[in-house]
Amino acid sequence: MDYSPYYFRRDKREKRAGDDKYRGAGNSSVKTRGAGRGVRIEVVIVVTIFLCLVVALILANVWSGEKIIAAITDAFKDKDVCEYYVVAVGEYSDEREAVVQATVIRAGGGAGYIYEDGGVYFVALATYLSEDEAKAVSDKNEGTFIYEVRADFGKLYDASSDDAVIDRAVGDVTAALEELSARSADYAANEASAADTLNAVTAVRNSLYATKEYLYSVKADAKLLEALLGLVEPVFLGAEAVVMDNHSDELVAAMRYIVTSGAFALRALSAA
Repeated sequence: MDYSPYYFRRDKREKRAGDDKYRGAGNSSVKTRGAGRGVRIEVVIVVTIFLCLVVALILANVWSGEKIIAAITDAFKDKDVCEYYVVAVGEYSDEREAVVQATVIRAGGGAGYIYEDGGVYFVALATYLSEDEAKAVSDKNEGTFIYEVRADFGKLYDASSDDAVIDRAVGDVTAALEELSARSADYAANEASAADTLNAVTAVRNSLYATKEYLYSVKADAKLLEALLGLVEPVFLGAEAVVMDNHSDELVAAMRYIVTSGAFALRALSAA
């Protein structure tokens, strides 16, 4: 099953995990005219205070050179940091050896994803959204280590005014990876059938198809759209290959591979 035919070749050093550390209720139902007037007055007071605060904020923002609104916006951008934890095995100077190892791992239900770091090839067993999960798996597999993939989209947002477009693409991809990760775990633990799992992958595929259609139709910076399509495409193609192949014997490996490739694609986009 050829669900994502490319390797990740790292340009900048990723940090491995462990390198530096490892309303009130009343008793009466009687309503009076005076009480009604009181409620209306309170509403007017609240609305007036709110409007005054908004005006004050706008004026202060203007006087500060629009730095206040920018600071508030930046405070909410932490949600745009994605972290993934790759359980990797082996360090190969020969790419052919890495390919052989990846094939063996994939046959055993692992991702078998290869990435290159300075001429050294590593092979991924699986990628997790939780560091604790990754550590638990790594502890059970001697010779493995955890490779942290961090994608911080702060610079991407700073360089673009098309925040809504970035939100849509990145949000859809991260949601797809979460779904695939959860479904692969359920299937591997015999908690979901092959049919249910394939239906879930199909839903992911359809969702990302809609994302691609959106990116093709929306008006935004051409280079940004190209980069975002480059993020969506490998995850979409991986899910589509699984759906078209319809082989339950490789479902776990395929989904683990796609999650890993998606994590590195997010990192590559944030570093661009």
